[in-house]
Amino acid sequence: MAKKNVAYSDKRQSRIGYLIHDYVFMANVMQPKVCVMENVPGIAKSEVFHHALERLRRYGYLVAHKKLTASDYGVPQKRERLFVIAVRPDVSRGAGLKSEQDVAKIFPPPMSDKITIRQALAGLAIDRAERDMLLTMARQSATYELLKLLPLDPPKHMRMVHVAADWRSHFNLTRAAWDLPCPTITATGAQGRGGINHPEENRAFTIAELKRLSGLPDDFKLSGTFAEKAERIGRMVPPLMTKAIAESVYKNILEKIISQTAAFCGVTGDPVL
Repeated sequence: MAKKNVAYSDKRQSRIGYLIHDYVFMANVMQPKVCVMENVPGIAKSEVFHHALERLRRYGYLVAHKKLTASDYGVPQKRERLFVIAVRPDVSRGAGLKSEQDVAKIFPPPMSDKITIRQALAGLAIDRAERDMLLTMARQSATYELLKLLPLDPPKHMRMVHVAADWRSHFNLTRAAWDLPCPTITATGAQGRGGINHPEENRAFTIAELKRLSGLPDDFKLSGTFAEKAERIGRMVPPLMTKAIAESVYKNILEKIISQTAAFCGVTGDPVL
């Protein structure tokens, strides 16, 4: 049964568990050329997920899904998301896609270079009031004494198991390393609740730092309290991941369809949507 009246930041939502069904219903009614969905990687093991894909297939869509990592697409964070690409049958034929294996090749290849935390935060001005608030929050937290056990400026991301091999609780309390992409920023971890902490200070990241680590522009506007802003960043799909998929879909599917249409109509020059 879908949960009702669930708190998400400063809003409350119901039927969260039905969102994938609602999306597939809209897709099957509107019949877009290409559908793109995303979710947490774990959903790939659920019957709900596979049932939703079968509903797309019943309308002729060729469907493929793949787990992608944000750091492979210019985001200084190792956030993993599961993406689905579904292509309408006539569009598949026009683009030369004969099978779902062909659709799977549409997913963009990973970039060779990874952006580190140090590179992402270079030159960033820190909000001193926000920094002081986060330092105070950390000192008042139940995990502060544990956080102090994690060495500053570590060569790799450090967790309690790295300083005490038999330690299994507080598994997500992490000291980030400067010269690696950031670990996954979660909705609660971004707020300093035992999540990812600064490489050289006993605190969570500021909103400006979180935006950089999620590939958001510095002038991206977020409303609400610090906790609400941090939660939204922790829930969002890094936009550079979406950009990489959109560019690949355009290049490998839509541009071919546009070129064919232009040739059929006798149009010369660059095709325009």
